[in-house]
Amino acid sequence: MNWSEGPLIRVQLSNALQWLLGPMSFPHSMKAQAILLVALCSIGATPARTEPAPVRFGIVGLVHDHARGFIPGVSARQDIQLVGIAEPNAELAQRYARDYKLGTNLFYASLEEMLDKAHPQAVGVFTSTFEHRRVVETCAARGIHVMMEKPLAVSVEHAHAIEAAAKQGGIQVVVNYAGLL
Repeated sequence: MNWSEGPLIRVQLSNALQWLLGPMSFPHSMKAQAILLVALCSIGATPARTEPAPVRFGIVGLVHDHARGFIPGVSARQDIQLVGIAEPNAELAQRYARDYKLGTNLFYASLEEMLDKAHPQAVGVFTSTFEHRRVVETCAARGIHVMMEKPLAVSVEHAHAIEAAAKQGGIQVVVNYAGLL
């Protein structure tokens, strides 16, 4: 199914546009990222319900500062459900749990554990750029869409590996670039 077809997808895109145009203090580029994630997770959805189920969303890594702007916006949304955060640094995970009043049950010590237990449909990646390839390859093998902060990769070799994994897994990879959106 094309992402622009069907009542379910129209509802999700309509909600996303209302959010983009609505009065929020959430940064514009992050709004656009969330719109893309909702649309990407809608690809292939069947229009069986009039009210779409929230997109199950996970966060991978908390070392990039944009995670601080992304978490409050995702947490406030009805169409996105934060189901897990993979962060190996326990101190950093505790700080985020405290700062954003998140249940410690949302946090996992590894990407694989979070994917196995939380079952996200899409993830936002806030790791070091060097980790992007591993995250995409792991998620693509499970059919999980990926949004990451720029840059895409640390080398052309990594970029080609990300492209190949996305194609093989049938997933979308979105790179945030504030000047582009």
